[in-house]
Amino acid sequence: MEYFLDDKGQIYGDVAYRLGKIIHQYENCIEDNDQENFITTLCVSSLQSLLTIYIESYVEYNGYPCTRNNSFFNPKTFISDNNYFKIKNDWVIYNNKFNKGVNVFNFLKQLRNALSHPNTMINNKSTGYSSKNIDGIISSYKFSSYDINYDKLFVIEINTKDLINITKKLANLLAQPIVKKWDGITFNENLLTNYAA
Repeated sequence: MEYFLDDKGQIYGDVAYRLGKIIHQYENCIEDNDQENFITTLCVSSLQSLLTIYIESYVEYNGYPCTRNNSFFNPKTFISDNNYFKIKNDWVIYNNKFNKGVNVFNFLKQLRNALSHPNTMINNKSTGYSSKNIDGIISSYKFSSYDINYDKLFVIEINTKDLINITKKLANLLAQPIVKKWDGITFNENLLTNYAA
C-alpha cells in the first residue's frame, strides 16, 4: 500500500499506524522477556514523532482531521479520568503555566515540548525528561517544559503503563486516515488491532 500527503494526513496516518503496530508487536512477542523495560524507550521515541504530527497539524490546520468535528475526541476537554487518553490530574506535579486548568491539548503540547526540545541546564532549569527506576527497571518518566523565559513551568510524571497507553491511543487516533474511503470524521477506536492495511 502506498500513501500520499493529502488533506486528511494519509502519510502521517501511515507513520502513526506503523508505530502503533510496532508497539503492539513488541507487547505480543517480546514484552514477557523484556527485563529492562525497553518498551518504554520505544514509546518515548514514538511519542516524539506522534506528538509532533499531532501538535503541528493542530496548530497549522486547526486540528487533525478526525479531531475537528468528532465529539469522541475533544482536545479542549480538561484532563480527567474521562478523556480519550485517560490522562489524570495527579500526573501534573507542577503547573504555573495554565491558571484555569489543563486541557488535553495543552497537556500533549507540553509533553511534546519536553520530548522535542530538551536542553542543558540553565540556572538549574531545563526542558526535557528523565526516568525513575525501581530495582534497575524504568518505572516512570518525568517531563518538564519551561517557557522561553524560564519563568513558567509545567511538570508531569507518567508511569510506564500509562505512557504505553498514551502512545497507543495517540497512534490509533492519528492512524485513522489510512482507512480506505475514510470520511475524515469516523473514528475506529481499535484500528491498530483490527485493521489490515
